[in-house]
Amino acid sequence: MDKITTEKLNTPADYLTIRCPQCLKLYMVQEEQIRTVYPEFTCTGCQCHFAFEYPVPNRDSILTFQIAPTQFEFKKKCPKCDFLQSEKNEICSACGIVIENFLLLKNETYPRVSVDLIKLWNDVLQEFENGYAHELFISQCRSKQKLDYAEFKYKELGKRAGDESMVSPWLEKINPEKYDPNYAKNIVDEQIAHATTPTAEPVPKFIYRVSAIYSYLVKHNWFYLIGTLAGILLIVMGISTPGMRNQIGLGIALLLSSMGFYVFRNNPQQKK
Repeated sequence: MDKITTEKLNTPADYLTIRCPQCLKLYMVQEEQIRTVYPEFTCTGCQCHFAFEYPVPNRDSILTFQIAPTQFEFKKKCPKCDFLQSEKNEICSACGIVIENFLLLKNETYPRVSVDLIKLWNDVLQEFENGYAHELFISQCRSKQKLDYAEFKYKELGKRAGDESMVSPWLEKINPEKYDPNYAKNIVDEQIAHATTPTAEPVPKFIYRVSAIYSYLVKHNWFYLIGTLAGILLIVMGISTPGMRNQIGLGIALLLSSMGFYVFRNNPQQKK
Protein backbone atom coordinates (compact mmCIF):
# COMPACT_ATOMS: atom_id res chain seq x y z
CA MET A 1 0.00 0.00 0.00
CA ASP A 2 1.16 3.53 -0.70
CA LYS A 3 1.88 5.42 2.52
CA ILE A 4 2.74 8.98 3.42
CA THR A 5 3.21 10.91 6.67
CA THR A 6 2.50 14.52 7.63
CA GLU A 7 5.02 17.00 8.94
CA LYS A 8 4.50 19.10 12.05
CA LEU A 9 2.22 22.07 11.29
CA ASN A 10 0.66 24.83 13.33
CA THR A 11 -2.64 23.01 13.92
CA PRO A 12 -5.34 23.70 16.56
CA ALA A 13 -5.20 21.33 19.52
CA ASP A 14 -8.43 19.50 18.69
CA TYR A 15 -7.60 18.96 14.99
CA LEU A 16 -5.45 16.41 13.17
CA THR A 17 -3.55 17.27 9.99
CA ILE A 18 -3.47 14.56 7.29
CA ARG A 19 -2.47 14.38 3.64
CA CYS A 20 -3.82 12.40 0.72
CA PRO A 21 -1.18 9.70 0.02
CA GLN A 22 -1.57 10.16 -3.74
CA CYS A 23 -1.71 13.91 -4.46
CA LEU A 24 -0.53 15.16 -1.03
CA LYS A 25 -3.56 17.43 -0.61
CA LEU A 26 -3.70 18.69 2.99
CA TYR A 27 -6.75 18.12 5.22
CA MET A 28 -7.64 19.06 8.81
CA VAL A 29 -9.91 16.66 10.73
CA GLN A 30 -11.64 17.50 14.00
CA GLU A 31 -10.99 14.69 16.46
CA GLU A 32 -14.43 14.73 18.05
CA GLN A 33 -15.92 13.74 14.68
CA ILE A 34 -13.84 10.55 14.47
CA ARG A 35 -15.94 7.53 15.47
CA THR A 36 -13.95 4.60 13.99
CA VAL A 37 -10.56 2.95 14.38
CA TYR A 38 -9.86 3.44 10.66
CA PRO A 39 -11.55 6.65 9.49
CA GLU A 40 -11.90 6.66 5.71
CA PHE A 41 -11.67 9.66 3.39
CA THR A 42 -12.01 10.41 -0.30
CA CYS A 43 -9.71 13.08 -1.64
CA THR A 44 -11.59 15.88 -3.38
CA GLY A 45 -8.60 16.49 -5.64
CA CYS A 46 -7.73 13.07 -7.05
CA GLN A 47 -10.62 10.91 -5.72
CA CYS A 48 -8.16 8.66 -3.91
CA HIS A 49 -9.60 6.58 -1.06
CA PHE A 50 -7.38 6.58 1.99
CA ALA A 51 -7.44 6.06 5.74
CA PHE A 52 -5.31 6.17 8.87
CA GLU A 53 -5.30 4.38 12.20
CA TYR A 54 -6.88 6.15 15.16
CA PRO A 55 -5.84 6.94 17.87
CA VAL A 56 -2.64 8.08 16.23
CA PRO A 57 0.68 7.27 17.89
CA ASN A 58 2.21 10.59 16.81
CA ARG A 59 0.04 13.62 16.12
CA ASP A 60 2.89 15.38 14.30
CA SER A 61 3.45 12.52 11.85
CA ILE A 62 0.23 10.75 10.87
CA LEU A 63 0.54 7.78 8.54
CA THR A 64 -2.12 7.65 5.81
CA PHE A 65 -2.52 4.80 3.34
CA GLN A 66 -4.42 4.26 0.14
CA ILE A 67 -7.23 1.70 0.23
CA ALA A 68 -10.02 0.39 -1.92
CA PRO A 69 -13.43 1.74 -0.87
CA THR A 70 -14.53 -1.69 0.38
CA GLN A 71 -11.17 -2.95 1.67
CA PHE A 72 -12.12 -2.67 5.36
CA GLU A 73 -15.16 -3.50 7.38
CA PHE A 74 -14.99 -0.34 9.39
CA LYS A 75 -15.26 -0.76 13.12
CA LYS A 76 -15.54 1.54 16.07
CA LYS A 77 -14.83 1.38 19.76
CA CYS A 78 -17.54 1.76 22.36
CA PRO A 79 -16.93 5.15 24.01
CA LYS A 80 -17.66 3.60 27.41
CA CYS A 81 -16.06 0.12 27.43
CA ASP A 82 -13.76 0.36 24.34
CA PHE A 83 -15.25 -2.81 22.82
CA LEU A 84 -14.40 -2.98 19.10
CA GLN A 85 -17.51 -3.57 17.00
CA SER A 86 -19.21 -2.78 13.72
CA GLU A 87 -19.47 0.88 12.85
CA LYS A 88 -23.19 0.37 12.17
CA ASN A 89 -23.98 -0.60 15.76
CA GLU A 90 -26.15 1.94 17.53
CA ILE A 91 -26.09 -0.03 20.81
CA CYS A 92 -22.85 -1.42 22.19
CA SER A 93 -22.71 -5.21 21.89
CA ALA A 94 -20.77 -5.47 25.16
CA CYS A 95 -22.17 -2.99 27.69
CA GLY A 96 -25.54 -2.21 26.04
CA ILE A 97 -25.37 1.58 26.07
CA VAL A 98 -26.93 3.69 23.32
CA ILE A 99 -23.75 5.05 21.80
CA GLU A 100 -25.19 8.30 20.46
CA ASN A 101 -26.85 9.18 23.77
CA PHE A 102 -23.70 8.33 25.73
CA LEU A 103 -21.62 10.64 23.54
CA LEU A 104 -24.15 13.44 23.88
CA LEU A 105 -24.07 13.21 27.66
CA LYS A 106 -20.30 12.84 27.72
CA ASN A 107 -19.72 15.97 25.63
CA GLU A 108 -22.34 18.06 27.45
CA THR A 109 -20.80 20.76 29.66
CA TYR A 110 -23.94 21.26 31.76
CA PRO A 111 -24.53 18.66 34.52
CA ARG A 112 -27.66 16.59 35.01
CA VAL A 113 -29.63 17.24 31.84
CA SER A 114 -31.72 14.80 29.81
CA VAL A 115 -30.72 13.55 26.38
CA ASP A 116 -33.87 14.88 24.70
CA LEU A 117 -33.03 18.44 25.74
CA ILE A 118 -29.49 18.03 24.42
CA LYS A 119 -30.89 16.84 21.08
CA LEU A 120 -33.28 19.79 20.93
CA TRP A 121 -30.37 22.15 21.56
CA ASN A 122 -28.44 20.51 18.73
CA ASP A 123 -31.47 21.16 16.52
CA VAL A 124 -31.28 24.83 17.51
CA LEU A 125 -27.61 24.98 16.50
CA GLN A 126 -28.30 23.30 13.15
CA GLU A 127 -31.28 25.54 12.33
CA PHE A 128 -30.53 28.73 14.23
CA GLU A 129 -32.67 30.86 11.91
CA ASN A 130 -35.68 28.62 12.53
CA GLY A 131 -37.69 30.29 15.29
CA TYR A 132 -39.75 27.16 15.89
CA ALA A 133 -36.62 25.22 16.95
CA HIS A 134 -35.93 27.87 19.60
CA GLU A 135 -39.53 27.95 20.81
CA LEU A 136 -39.68 24.16 21.09
CA PHE A 137 -36.38 23.98 22.99
CA ILE A 138 -37.38 26.73 25.45
CA SER A 139 -40.89 25.33 26.01
CA GLN A 140 -39.51 21.84 26.72
CA CYS A 141 -36.97 23.30 29.15
CA ARG A 142 -39.78 25.19 30.87
CA SER A 143 -41.98 22.09 31.14
CA LYS A 144 -39.08 20.12 32.65
CA GLN A 145 -38.13 23.03 34.94
CA LYS A 146 -34.75 23.33 33.22
CA LEU A 147 -34.82 26.94 32.08
CA ASP A 148 -31.45 27.35 33.78
CA TYR A 149 -30.06 24.92 31.18
CA ALA A 150 -31.55 26.95 28.32
CA GLU A 151 -30.14 30.15 29.79
CA PHE A 152 -26.70 28.55 30.18
CA LYS A 153 -26.60 27.28 26.58
CA TYR A 154 -27.65 30.60 25.04
CA LYS A 155 -25.17 32.56 27.14
CA GLU A 156 -22.42 30.07 26.25
CA LEU A 157 -23.29 30.37 22.56
CA GLY A 158 -23.24 34.17 22.71
CA LYS A 159 -19.80 34.19 24.30
CA ARG A 160 -18.40 31.73 21.75
CA ALA A 161 -19.81 33.74 18.85
CA GLY A 162 -18.58 37.02 20.33
CA ASP A 163 -22.01 38.54 19.75
CA GLU A 164 -24.41 38.25 22.67
CA SER A 165 -27.03 40.30 20.81
CA MET A 166 -27.77 37.27 18.60
CA VAL A 167 -29.11 35.36 21.61
CA SER A 168 -30.64 38.24 23.58
CA PRO A 169 -34.20 37.78 22.17
CA TRP A 170 -34.24 34.20 23.40
CA LEU A 171 -32.74 35.08 26.78
CA GLU A 172 -35.55 37.62 27.20
CA LYS A 173 -38.09 34.86 26.58
CA ILE A 174 -36.39 32.62 29.13
CA ASN A 175 -36.05 35.24 31.89
CA PRO A 176 -37.63 38.60 30.94
CA GLU A 177 -37.17 40.01 34.42
CA LYS A 178 -33.40 39.58 34.09
CA TYR A 179 -32.73 40.25 30.40
CA ASP A 180 -35.58 42.47 29.13
CA PRO A 181 -34.65 46.14 29.76
CA ASN A 182 -38.32 47.18 29.41
CA TYR A 183 -39.65 44.56 31.81
CA ALA A 184 -39.87 46.85 34.86
CA LYS A 185 -41.48 49.63 32.81
CA ASN A 186 -44.08 47.24 31.39
CA ILE A 187 -44.97 46.02 34.88
CA VAL A 188 -45.38 49.58 36.16
CA ASP A 189 -47.52 50.55 33.16
CA GLU A 190 -49.71 47.52 33.71
CA GLN A 191 -50.15 48.35 37.39
CA ILE A 192 -51.03 51.97 36.58
CA ALA A 193 -53.56 50.88 33.96
CA HIS A 194 -55.10 48.45 36.40
CA ALA A 195 -55.22 51.07 39.17
CA THR A 196 -56.92 53.69 36.98
CA THR A 197 -59.53 51.32 35.61
CA PRO A 198 -62.78 51.91 37.51
CA THR A 199 -64.05 48.79 39.17
CA ALA A 200 -67.71 48.33 39.93
CA GLU A 201 -68.63 47.87 43.55
CA PRO A 202 -70.41 44.60 44.29
CA VAL A 203 -74.18 45.12 44.40
CA PRO A 204 -75.90 43.70 47.51
CA LYS A 205 -78.32 40.86 46.91
CA PHE A 206 -81.30 42.67 48.38
CA ILE A 207 -80.99 45.39 45.71
CA TYR A 208 -81.25 42.72 42.99
CA ARG A 209 -84.36 41.36 44.72
CA VAL A 210 -86.01 44.79 45.07
CA SER A 211 -85.20 45.54 41.43
CA ALA A 212 -86.76 42.23 40.34
CA ILE A 213 -89.94 42.88 42.35
CA TYR A 214 -90.22 46.41 40.96
CA SER A 215 -89.81 45.15 37.39
CA TYR A 216 -92.50 42.53 37.94
CA LEU A 217 -94.98 45.03 39.41
CA VAL A 218 -94.37 47.51 36.58
CA LYS A 219 -94.64 44.85 33.88
CA HIS A 220 -97.99 43.53 35.13
CA ASN A 221 -99.54 46.94 36.06
CA TRP A 222 -99.71 46.04 39.74
CA PHE A 223 -98.89 49.64 40.70
CA TYR A 224 -102.12 50.76 38.99
CA LEU A 225 -104.22 48.05 40.63
CA ILE A 226 -102.79 48.56 44.12
CA GLY A 227 -103.06 52.34 43.87
CA THR A 228 -106.63 52.15 42.60
CA LEU A 229 -107.75 49.79 45.37
CA ALA A 230 -105.99 51.83 48.04
CA GLY A 231 -107.60 55.07 46.75
CA ILE A 232 -111.10 53.53 46.75
CA LEU A 233 -110.54 52.16 50.26
CA LEU A 234 -109.50 55.55 51.60
CA ILE A 235 -112.52 57.27 50.01
CA VAL A 236 -114.93 54.68 51.50
CA MET A 237 -113.30 54.99 54.94
CA GLY A 238 -113.60 58.82 54.78
CA ILE A 239 -117.25 58.73 53.85
CA SER A 240 -118.23 56.06 56.41
CA THR A 241 -116.21 57.39 59.31
CA PRO A 242 -116.80 61.03 60.32
CA GLY A 243 -113.40 61.32 62.02
CA MET A 244 -111.54 60.32 58.81
CA ARG A 245 -113.01 62.85 56.37
CA ASN A 246 -109.53 63.98 55.44
CA GLN A 247 -108.82 60.50 53.98
CA ILE A 248 -111.23 61.25 51.13
CA GLY A 249 -108.87 63.76 49.53
CA LEU A 250 -105.89 61.43 49.94
CA GLY A 251 -107.85 58.59 48.37
CA ILE A 252 -108.90 60.75 45.39
CA ALA A 253 -105.27 61.85 44.88
CA LEU A 254 -104.02 58.27 45.02
CA LEU A 255 -106.76 57.12 42.62
CA LEU A 256 -105.91 59.84 40.09
CA SER A 257 -102.18 59.08 40.37
CA SER A 258 -102.75 55.40 39.70
CA MET A 259 -104.92 56.13 36.69
CA GLY A 260 -102.33 58.56 35.35
CA PHE A 261 -99.56 56.00 35.77
CA TYR A 262 -101.66 53.43 33.93
CA VAL A 263 -102.34 55.80 31.03
CA PHE A 264 -98.64 56.74 30.82
CA ARG A 265 -97.50 53.09 30.80
CA ASN A 266 -100.00 51.98 28.16
CA ASN A 267 -99.84 54.97 25.81
CA PRO A 268 -99.00 53.55 22.34
CA GLN A 269 -97.12 56.71 21.36
CA GLN A 270 -94.97 56.47 24.47
CA LYS A 271 -94.06 52.88 23.64
CA LYS A 272 -92.86 53.94 20.20
